Amino acid sequence: MWGPILSGALFGAGWWFWVDAVCINQHKIPFDQYLPGLIATLALIMINCIRRDDLVEIDPFDDASFCRSRLWLFVSYIVSFASIVAAVWVMLAHYAHNADLSPADKWPGAAGIFQVTFILGSGLLFFVS
Repeated sequence: MWGPILSGALFGAGWWFWVDAVCINQHKIPFDQYLPGLIATLALIMINCIRRDDLVEIDPFDDASFCRSRLWLFVSYIVSFASIVAAVWVMLAHYAHNADLSPADKWPGAAGIFQVTFILGSGLLFFVS
């Protein structure tokens, strides 16, 4: 009952972290730093395109929908982990090794990781609820 509500709250919080970082930062944030959040949102949609019943029921007369569902879920997990890797890469490449930035200017790097983590947590919570 509370799963979809908490999932929506996590999704909103994830995007709120990113919007906050973009609004507070004095520098223009390049488009490549937006990609991890967009990819995580795509992964959330991909994960939730599958019914859980398709993963449990095995019908011997089916046209391999069991395998297709599992393959789609596997690909969506790969996309979700790729978004986590991209968020860490953005933080390391643009913010962690840049000594010229103040701690407040490094907030978009951390916010990107928070964003992706919250969005993917939201997708998993919505999938299991």
